Amino acid sequence: MLSNPKKSKSSKKPKKPKKIKPFVFNIPKNLTYIGVDEVGISPGGSLILVAAETRRKTLTYSYEWGALNKAKDVLESIDHYLSEGKDPNHPSAPRFFTLDDFLKRGMTNFHWTEVPYNNDEMNRQEVEHFGIANILTSNGYDPQKTVLMVDAFHTNLSVSKYVILRYLKSLNFNINQKHIFMCSGGDRSVPIVNFADLLAFQIKLHYENKYQEFLPSLNDFPIEFAKVEYDKHKIDVNLDEDDRKTLKKILFLKQGVKKYEKYCEDGDIKRYQ
Repeated sequence: MLSNPKKSKSSKKPKKPKKIKPFVFNIPKNLTYIGVDEVGISPGGSLILVAAETRRKTLTYSYEWGALNKAKDVLESIDHYLSEGKDPNHPSAPRFFTLDDFLKRGMTNFHWTEVPYNNDEMNRQEVEHFGIANILTSNGYDPQKTVLMVDAFHTNLSVSKYVILRYLKSLNFNINQKHIFMCSGGDRSVPIVNFADLLAFQIKLHYENKYQEFLPSLNDFPIEFAKVEYDKHKIDVNLDEDDRKTLKKILFLKQGVKKYEKYCEDGDIKRYQ
């Protein structure tokens, strides 16, 4: 019997690349974690805003950017698959998650609203952020046990956080300011925010009646039960004039904390950073 030759150094198996550990936000366990994302239905038209809910803290971990496929990536995979003449109903075909898929992965529920967007009344950032407040205050969440994780729709993250917090407080939803996270690129890195992105895009496709021929599952995706009616009257009634003026100023400036602090004599914005 031939003996095995000694392995040279060059014949050693290459080391497996180290897995990059996710970033864990400093938030308590056993809370309700809500990931939020949005998508426009048409240029200058309505927005679909989705809040995906979970009790599983691991779905709030932040992974390397690009670790998760967002909805547009899935659609591109489907498009490429179909361009090769393959059967869209084959088990190996790329597809969007069904509601059962989301639930099996730890989502407990989701809510969405169609936010009308009119340039003459409110700017887009203001509309989006009130839409978030509208969803949170319409579903019986406990503000002291809720964590909000929002995909960063805008570059001025501190402004976004401030506006969302002021809207929520005006509606008597006194969430801990440390429990609001603006997640830049969250739809590609934070699972519960990624779920919101996937849901928002599917609702958009359902709304626009697109791709039904190639994505028959869209016809069966249940969305009406989870819809929250957008109630602009809430903000008109609850947001006082001083708050409204402050929000208008900081949203108009969009140039960072130092710039708009000059317009707020009480300096209350600093407390929300």
